[in-house]
Amino acid sequence: MTGNLMPGEPSSHTPQPSLATALPGRITRSRGRLILSFLLLTVLFALAYAQSPLYTSNQNQYFLRGAADAGIGDLADDWLVSTKDSTPVFSLLVQVVFRYLPPAAFYLIYALLLGVYLVSLIGIILTLQPERNPRYTLLLATLLIGLHSAALRYLLARIPGEHWEYLLEAGFAGQRLLGAVLQPSSFGVLLILSVLLYLRRKPFAAVVVAVLAATVHPTYLLSAAALTLAYMVGVWLETRQLKKPVLIGLAALAAVLPMLVYVLSSFSPSSAEMTREAQELLVNFRIPQHTQITLWFDTTSVLKLLLIAGALRLTRRTRLFPLLMVPTIVMVLLTALQVVLDSNQLALLFPWRLSTWLVPLALAVVTGKALWRLMQKSGKLQTLPWVPAACIVLTLMLAAAGCVKFRIESQRQAEDPANPMMAFVREHSEGGQVYLIPPKLQTFRLETGEPAMVDFKSIPYSDREVLQWYGRVKLAQHFYRDKIEYISCDLLKEAAEAYDVTHVVLGENQLGLSCPALVELYRDGSYGVYRLQWQSR
Repeated sequence: MTGNLMPGEPSSHTPQPSLATALPGRITRSRGRLILSFLLLTVLFALAYAQSPLYTSNQNQYFLRGAADAGIGDLADDWLVSTKDSTPVFSLLVQVVFRYLPPAAFYLIYALLLGVYLVSLIGIILTLQPERNPRYTLLLATLLIGLHSAALRYLLARIPGEHWEYLLEAGFAGQRLLGAVLQPSSFGVLLILSVLLYLRRKPFAAVVVAVLAATVHPTYLLSAAALTLAYMVGVWLETRQLKKPVLIGLAALAAVLPMLVYVLSSFSPSSAEMTREAQELLVNFRIPQHTQITLWFDTTSVLKLLLIAGALRLTRRTRLFPLLMVPTIVMVLLTALQVVLDSNQLALLFPWRLSTWLVPLALAVVTGKALWRLMQKSGKLQTLPWVPAACIVLTLMLAAAGCVKFRIESQRQAEDPANPMMAFVREHSEGGQVYLIPPKLQTFRLETGEPAMVDFKSIPYSDREVLQWYGRVKLAQHFYRDKIEYISCDLLKEAAEAYDVTHVVLGENQLGLSCPALVELYRDGSYGVYRLQWQSR
């Protein structure tokens, strides 16, 4: 009877919320918490990892075409912009940012990729654990942030040595998913996300995401292929049926086909001889640090192999095992084949680049398993009340250290002796100018908006254009000698006639050079700017 109901007790005549009406609200709240958690981890990880200021290192190459297409300065007239684009999707992204957003958006894009990387690693490790434990997740996130932090990289670079800086996250040959700046290789984090999607039983989404990484940066085509093969093997081992693995392979082929057609049509050999010469230049002159095993295989490489082997052993009875084993076999076999054949073509396929995601994935596996066993053996980590607070404090300290690193690098960039010279060039742009610059002055184009004849850092990739680039570099290197008495003024005439050079930047070692064609426009203690003016006969 309703008169005997306790206060707050529902009447049988009062409509009650059903599961169908309550569930959407719960799902919305759950998604909201997930989004907030992702954003929080992204901010903390991005700060602790620490980016470098715009425009640093490889950005000077990979941002160039997008900046030109966005109408920045006169970059559209630069020779390198007219060459075939090896990363057209990334160039489109850069163009959109330059055209519609402030440059700071590049930091945000990279921060989001860092967040995807961290959350994907955490998600992968959680799939390996028999039960969910919030404290374990917190400790795991803290450890991964610490192992990737700028503070740890600083210590590694200064105690063991500079080549140890990225020991725990980079692959072989100085190649890695992450790094100091946003560039096409940064989208390799999607390979880690792909692994997570597969482990969550979404194999078709997994192959599409892996192919997306290769679409942004085609050097991940081999990685995407190896992962697709691993997914096919994994599904076959689980089902012992061929239909689904075949469908997964077909889905990957359909997704990758547009980029595959673009690469094959844009970078097909012009001739056997030209291709051989271009490959020789790339392997032995421009990027030997990435292609010659004798240069990059060292103690850190052995440690990374041991890390991968440890992860394989720890995951041997899990769904992650074939995802590690198949790509590792592909990497080892193709690398061994390159050693035996000494093939430049195989070296430029970078079979060891699969290590760029195998190493961080292996690091996460070993870290996650070690932490889980420690928590099972020691009940203190489960019960000590100060552990969560310690995790938060440590993460905030790592984030602060990352901010300090960014500030220091920004200050160094602001103090670059080339800045006053580049500011003069930028302010006195008249159109139709092409600059001969010191080959190592890689920031010139993006900082000034002016075309340059060549620099050593920024290169094309089709065989014919690699040879053209080399001809330009040889001329520049012959001109920029350490001593003025070794410099031939005739090279200025050659640069003007062959490459339409109108202006010259002299570095500190060339200041004081006296050539009839040089008309001084600007000079400080480090650089000088000159117009080429030929005397009429």
